[in-house]
Amino acid sequence: MANPQAHDEHRARDERCGRRAVTEFAEKYGPWALIAGASEGIGASLADQLATRGLDLVLIARNGALLEELSAGVRERHGVEARPLVQDLTAPDAGDRVAEATVTRGLYP
Repeated sequence: MANPQAHDEHRARDERCGRRAVTEFAEKYGPWALIAGASEGIGASLADQLATRGLDLVLIARNGALLEELSAGVRERHGVEARPLVQDLTAPDAGDRVAEATVTRGLYP
């Protein structure tokens, strides 16, 4: 985990502000979210919103610098895990690379 102290603070805040809602969300949808186009705009906003609900993230985008910045910010603000994957989803091997970043690392059964 990138920042255990931020993670603990996030969890403590959740307990005060409705941890049950966060838990129910993760139970319903799973503990991880994969967001394509995550480096800017709607994708970046969605990453923040899902991290607020306690989900760990796999973030995909072509712009590595912006993706790294977003990943670090999400970890710091929300105490969740955020794994960046720099990938052009139009590339022929995109599916294999996404699978490598998720299935083979135990994020998805």
